[in-house]
Amino acid sequence: MDISEINENDKEFLIWLAGFWEGEGSFGIGKTGRYFNIAQSKKRGKKILNEIKTFLIKFDIASEVYKNIQKNNNNCYMYRTGNTEDIKKIFDLILPYLKFRKIEVIEKLDKIKNIKPQRRWNEKEIKYLIDNYNFIPKKEIVKNLERHTQWSIWSKASQLKISNRKFWNDEEIEFLKNNIDTPINEIVKSLGRSRCAVLNKRTKTGFAHKNLQEALR
Repeated sequence: MDISEINENDKEFLIWLAGFWEGEGSFGIGKTGRYFNIAQSKKRGKKILNEIKTFLIKFDIASEVYKNIQKNNNNCYMYRTGNTEDIKKIFDLILPYLKFRKIEVIEKLDKIKNIKPQRRWNEKEIKYLIDNYNFIPKKEIVKNLERHTQWSIWSKASQLKISNRKFWNDEEIEFLKNNIDTPINEIVKSLGRSRCAVLNKRTKTGFAHKNLQEALR
């Protein structure tokens, strides 16, 4: 969908989204990439973030809503996109309706112009991602797709609609079984899965550390 095709209902949503992001969101530029975030602390917030995601899909904007696990248990739900072009698209949509953070956004968008463009994906890389994204650790995928950043890989997987990992393979389960005493952070890195996914699978399979608090350190 093109910006020129926006109707009155879309406009109302964008006006609301602009205000919502100004109060709850962030836009960062760092050495590891760029990001557009909105955080919410309650389950109702997760529903709102998914509504935002669904709305922005109409404009071919790839994003993800996930639970952000914190060590202090101050967990929250996060809407995030780390793709430069998608971030530009979002601000093309909401910039006219920003009231308090417009200057901040304009200055950061100006910096993005001077950042080297992200590399285009070729057919071979796309095929590799489709064939492997749900079957091998993301750490290995990042290594094999060295032309692309981690966020670029995640964003492409989201665009291809292959980013939902709903099952564990035998190799991963065997790894959990053999690493009961391994700190959770090391397992997360090795498997390329979220902290929450690893903890849930440990509990369901019975491969949890006897002293879970020690494993969470």
